[in-house]
Amino acid sequence: MDKRYLGALILSPLVVVLFLGGIYLKLLIMILSLFGMYEFFSIVKKSNIRPLSMVAYVLCVIYYIF
Repeated sequence: MDKRYLGALILSPLVVVLFLGGIYLKLLIMILSLFGMYEFFSIVKKSNIRPLSMVAYVLCVIYYIF
C-alpha cells in the first residue's frame, strides 16, 4: 500500500470528527489528552519520580465533562 493511502486512511476519521464537531470533537481531544498524559507519566516514572497519575487522569476527564 502506498504511503499516501495509508496517511489518508489514518487522517480521514480525524477530518470527519473535525467537521462533526461538538461532543465528538471533545471526546477525541479528551482521548488524545489522556494518551499524551500516559506517555508523559511513563517517561517521568523512569526517572524515579512517582507522580499522582490517577489524580491527573480523573481531573482531565472531569475537565472535559464540564
